[in-house]
Amino acid sequence: MPKLYSSSHVLKVLKKQGFVVTGGKGSHVKLKNKKLKKITVVPDKRKQIPLGTFFAILSQTGLSPDVFEPNYNNLSSLLVWRFVCGWG
Repeated sequence: MPKLYSSSHVLKVLKKQGFVVTGGKGSHVKLKNKKLKKITVVPDKRKQIPLGTFFAILSQTGLSPDVFEPNYNNLSSLLVWRFVCGWG
């Protein structure tokens, strides 16, 4: 099973990719990237983001799972990720 990420890790990676916090309500944070013209909403203060939610964030942002784990060495798990996300 792929690794589940915390919301703080996801927010940190998205900010490095140029996303800026534009608001939020309750336990969610809204981020926008003007260059890519992408918007996503991330649940805040979660130890683990559910896998389906993480895939939705990937789909909304157009990012690859590689961005979240650049030193990922487990090729078989990475291929599963790419298949599930529709990236090959």
